[in-house]
Amino acid sequence: MTALAQHGIAELEPQPLDAPPHTFCVRALNAIDGNAFRALRLEATRPEGKDAKYFAENDEATWPPERWRERVAPTPRLIVFGAWDGPQLVGVMGAWDYDRRDRTALWGNTYLREDYRRQRRAELIYAARETWTRRNPHYDSAVFFIREDNKRSREIHEGNGAVMFAKELKRWRDGSTAMACWYEKPMRSPTP
Repeated sequence: MTALAQHGIAELEPQPLDAPPHTFCVRALNAIDGNAFRALRLEATRPEGKDAKYFAENDEATWPPERWRERVAPTPRLIVFGAWDGPQLVGVMGAWDYDRRDRTALWGNTYLREDYRRQRRAELIYAARETWTRRNPHYDSAVFFIREDNKRSREIHEGNGAVMFAKELKRWRDGSTAMACWYEKPMRSPTP
């Protein structure tokens, strides 16, 4: 049994290279998807890009291919979901250990190409990530941060039960400095 199957998440086969365009699906990434993940992540985090204001500084452009494969290889404590349009990876969202003592997952790696936004497609990736976290016996909650001026994303998460618990000043990929709002979302119902 695979690590994903242990937690009730079906592993789907990668989209074939000849998959028809506009065949949209969401599935867990695996090591074979490392190059596609690298390309999308570097697209999302390029300093001159429109979305650079949503990503913190990183050195990912210098990583060797094996590090990218490791970053997406699923384990009981790490998952990255990808949104595929045919053979093209167009979005990602991940979850991994934040604090094992507190049984908390960190949600991140969140990006969806602009031409796929506002079509309710992000909801499919969010749902896969949240389902995995809820079914994972290692986690009781998830935490994540959103740039304070990303009001739409904050409203969506607050409407889905996330509660802001802190703010932190961050330097973002585009060189700007702005507040990040930290949120927590319970994954288990409190016991009476």
